[in-house]
Parts: sequence; structure tokens; C-alpha cells
Amino acid sequence: MKKRTLIFLLIAVMALSGALAGCGGGQQELVYPDYPQASTDTESWEQWEDYDPTHITIDWYVDYSSFNWAGAESSIVSDMIEEKTGIKINFMKPVTDDGTMLNTLIAGGKLPDVITVLANGAERVQLAEEGYIYPINELSKRWAPNFMGRIDAEISRYFNASDGQLYGIPSHFYTTKDNESYEAQGHELLSNGAIVARKDYLEAYIAYKKSQDASWTDVQATTPEGFVEMCKWVKSNYGLSNTNPTVCLAPFETTNTLTGNKAINWLMEYFNVMPEDAEGNYTYQYEDERFLEMMLFLNELYSENLIISNNFTTSTSQVGSYIQNGLPFVCVLSPQDYAGNFKEWTLKNPSAEYVPILLTNKDGEVPQLRSLAGNGYRFSMITANCKRPDRVIKLFDYLWSEEGQRLLYYGVEGVTYTYTEADETYPYGKMEWTQEVKDAFNNNTHGAYGMLNSFVMLTNPMFVNLTQEQGYPFNNYTSYVNYNLKAALSEYVYNHQILEFPLNTTDEQYGDMITLRSRLYQLWIEYIPKIVMAKDQAASEAMYREGLDYADKYGYKSLTNWMNEAYLKYKSDLGVQFGYPVNDASSGYKDLKITSIFGDASKYVSVPDDIVKQ
Repeated sequence: MKKRTLIFLLIAVMALSGALAGCGGGQQELVYPDYPQASTDTESWEQWEDYDPTHITIDWYVDYSSFNWAGAESSIVSDMIEEKTGIKINFMKPVTDDGTMLNTLIAGGKLPDVITVLANGAERVQLAEEGYIYPINELSKRWAPNFMGRIDAEISRYFNASDGQLYGIPSHFYTTKDNESYEAQGHELLSNGAIVARKDYLEAYIAYKKSQDASWTDVQATTPEGFVEMCKWVKSNYGLSNTNPTVCLAPFETTNTLTGNKAINWLMEYFNVMPEDAEGNYTYQYEDERFLEMMLFLNELYSENLIISNNFTTSTSQVGSYIQNGLPFVCVLSPQDYAGNFKEWTLKNPSAEYVPILLTNKDGEVPQLRSLAGNGYRFSMITANCKRPDRVIKLFDYLWSEEGQRLLYYGVEGVTYTYTEADETYPYGKMEWTQEVKDAFNNNTHGAYGMLNSFVMLTNPMFVNLTQEQGYPFNNYTSYVNYNLKAALSEYVYNHQILEFPLNTTDEQYGDMITLRSRLYQLWIEYIPKIVMAKDQAASEAMYREGLDYADKYGYKSLTNWMNEAYLKYKSDLGVQFGYPVNDASSGYKDLKITSIFGDASKYVSVPDDIVKQ
């Protein structure tokens, strides 16, 4: 995070000095090439050959190292994209996620035709505001007149720049319309993160406790005290080593800007660390006493050798290896990030599969877990360096259309899937893969088709769910394992989108506040491991207080007040009073109960006989 913050500051300084003007942006006026404008009579991607039948190649930089298009670049999906738009895409990505490559491209004036960056990152706002990006509104007027009509008004409202223009398209944006359609189909969104535990160890502990006291219930293991006792018993009775984690946290990293660790993010939700106060104001969660309680809980786990010191330097692949070998009793992470590892363990040890469990704070408050729904994860933009913006906006138009979404998720109609026309229940129609593709999914050879999550930059995340009768793409054994790792928690999941509100980019304080937010992120990324690994509870709390004191000196109260103004305005625009169900008397939160550590096990989905377990 420190490197990233320095990069943001470097870009800001250079932009203010005009040093980045050589990129084709800066404060220079954007130049629109003189190509024939498109009509509304036909789709924009059907008009390029009329004036330029040449096939072209564009460079598209995706700013995350884990992006993988290999294998799909010569697939039926990429072939169809080129056939429809005349464009072949050359994807580029960084080796590491420290921002160096993007910074080099900007500083050297070498931004490619298209870039994809974090939707909530400073780069997205800054590059648009400083003139390095074409507004898609203007490109659409000229060369894709139907495009803006395909973009939900929520997206424009959320991402519009200070000039009222929209400068790109987000991935992972769940619209209200789609969410309502999903609920109408009888489906529920899953949580983003989860706590999962080995079922065999868990059941053995429950049996032991009941043998000691017939009135004991597993709900007692959902408290912090009960959870620690359970983990200690499992470690002792199964001889779990001090060199392997009994409780495995997601990797500590510098690119997860909130806390530096997804496990901390998700535990904040289990402990009900309040993102909003009872009056509906945005809060600074680190000052909530529940946050301190959570940190002392982690310190106790560490002191008992249930969390090991290696966890603070463990990589994603190492965590995956722990899981694949069934070493942890409990994992706190985003299960979807390790679906393949969980699957491999479950294949060999079905009675020891990992299952989701519940945990509360000491007061037993029912947790609220954020759903996968979000207001954008990545954001794709056409840069001022783009040589053919007339053609690239048609590419965007095609991919964002329903026809394009069907291609990206399902491939080619009649070849890889069948299509049933849309109706009231299925607003995008209903799709089913052909037997050949089902077999490929079953055998994990489907990657060659280039569809379903290969091209993730311009996809509507709800499209595949809404076009599947079961509400989820159950294609192979891994997909069933992945779903069941969170299904039983669905009763405790809420839509977090309101709390992912847009900030006021027109405010003169915006740049300073974003820098302050980055400094505060970095502060806690540095302090959280120190708090967890402190020698005892007193030292852990002292370290927390020291961190909060530094946050106060940095100015967290000013930042929180500034962000609260944007939060209150966003809620007012939406016509809602609260963004957090705990505070909303009409949300049904007060009716929620915890009746089992397993959650609602009836939500598990059985694996059909025709799914190959491999």
C-alpha cells in the first residue's frame, strides 16, 4: 500500500505540473477523429464495414496481474468478437500489483487504447478529470448512438465525473433492477466472505460437548469464548501442529486497501462492527469497540497458537495448499478465491468437507454479511491515445449489449448454448449449454471456449445468474462445492451497495481526502498484525489505542465527516434513511436468530448424479 500511495501522489504532482500532457491528455482538449457517424437504424457494430472494412488490433491494459486471457485469445469468443467488430484485442497486464507499470505508462505518455483499473481507485477519477480518457457519452453520440441507452441510470449516477460525463464501464456492478429480478425468481445472493470449518472436526467437538452436557447446543460455540474453546479442543485432540494453522486467515497483502486482509474485513461483519450509526451517519469502523473486541479475539487465537506467525507472510498459493491438504480446522477468507483447493480436498475426503459456520461478538449480536453485490470492481476506459475510438466504442457497445453478454458468458448460440426468449421471469431470456459444453465443464476443459469469466472487464455479474433456471451456473463439481461453502449463511446476508457510495469528485478537498484515506489505510495495514501478535491482551489493546491515536492525529474525524456528507447525499438521492439493516426497523434484522453454528443447512445444494466428481 505504501508504494501505491506514493504512486498516487507522484501522479497527482505530475498532473498538476502538466508533465503528463505528453500522454495525449492533461488539460489538453480531446480530439475526435473525423469518421462517419453511426445511425440508430442498425446496431453500431453492424456499421463499421461500410466505411472501413479493415480488421484492426488494439492494446488493452488490464491493471491486475491475475488476469488471464491465455487460452481464450484464439477461442470462439475472441473469433466472434473480431467477426462482429473487426477488432482483435491484445491484452497487457503487470507482473505485480504495485502500480509501477500503470505509472510508467502514464508518465511515459504510452497509455494503450483501452485501460482497466480499479473502479474505486484514485486513478480512475484522476485520469478522467485530467483529460486522459474519452467520455463514452461523446463517443457514443458519434459512433454508437444506442450504447448509452443500454447503460443503467444507476451506473451513470454513480460514476459520472464532475462534468457530468461517464468515462467508462464498470464490472461487478449489480443494478437494483437486476437484484429485484433475481429475488423475483426466488433466489438469494451469497455472501462475499465466510468462515468455514472442517465438518468432521466440528461434528466431533459437538458430540463431545453433548456427551458432557446433554443440554449444550452448538450455538454456544458461536461466541468468541466458545469458538476459542472449540479450536483449542480440536487442536489438542487431533494433534494439530504449531507449524500449521488451526485457524487460517486470508493472506495479508498490500493491495487490499481496507485492512490489508480480507479475513479482517469479513470478521468485522461477523462481529457487527458498525459502518453506520443509529442515526444513519457513516462511521469510522476502527473506533468501534466491536473492532477492538475482534482484534483482542484474534490476539487470543494467536496467543494460543491457533493462528501462527507464518500466516502473516503466507501467499495465496500457500493458503490454497493448506486448504487442499485439509490442514486448518477453520478458514476465514473469500471461499470463491480457493474453490479449486476446497474441491480437491473434498474429492478425497468427503466426510471432512469444509462447511460455513457462524460467529458472533460477545453480546451475541446477529452478524450481517455483505453480499457479493457491489458498485463496480474494475473500470474500463478508452484513452485519449486510442487511434480508433470510433471502432473501440462499437466494441464496447457490442460487448455490453445482450448479444455480447450472451457471447461472453455462453459462447455462440446454436454451437455452445440454446436460447429461450425473454419473459417476465427471465428478463434476459434463459440459456442452457449444449451437451458438448456441459461435458467440457464436467471435465474442466471448457477454458478453450473462452467464455464464462474469461473476459471479466465488461460483464454484468447478474446476467449469468438471471439466465439460469437454478439461479447459479452449476457447471461442474467445483461450482457445487463453491456454492455450498456459503449457501447456509444466506439468511444473514445483506446488500452492501448503499455503503459503497460515490465520493464528491468536484469538491476541492477531494484530492487531499483521498490521500488522507490512503494514509489511514496504510496505518491500519501496518498496525493490525502488531495488534494480533502482541504478547498479551493488555499489550494488544495498547497497540490498538496507539494506532487509533495516530489515526486521530492524521485526521480520521475530518475524513469521516467529509465522507458522511457524500453518504447522506447518496442515501437522500436513493430515498432511503439507512444503509445498514441493523439500524432499519423495517429490514427484518431484529427477527433474525442463530439457531445453529451451521446456519441454515437446508440451503445446501445436492450434487446431481451426472456431475463428474473430479
